[in-house]
Amino acid sequence: MREIEFRGQRVDNGEWVFGHYVKGECSYIITPELFWSTVVSVESPNHMCTFCYQVIPETVGQWTGKKDKADVKVYGGDTISISGYLYIVTWDNDSARFILKSPHDVISLDIRKVAEGVVQ
Repeated sequence: MREIEFRGQRVDNGEWVFGHYVKGECSYIITPELFWSTVVSVESPNHMCTFCYQVIPETVGQWTGKKDKADVKVYGGDTISISGYLYIVTWDNDSARFILKSPHDVISLDIRKVAEGVVQ
């Protein structure tokens, strides 16, 4: 079974946090453990629990299940350098998979290509 993990940048200090992703009515949250009873009761960013972090929505990315050649996890939204070309890891709804997208080409994300690159 594939491990599901998200990351996002905290609103309060810019630190990257990793874990489960919860989109609430007024905030986007990453929590290391999935405590549904506590998380869904959060009504305001001012009433956050100690293990929930409000994150900047544009920074949220899901782990693709792949790693680069430096053994760094690759997330949606990452920029990867492969053979001098930059690619952005993007979710493609039509094919229901992550792809590497660049201005000059679109290639599917597979372990052979990602393993050659480095997350920027």
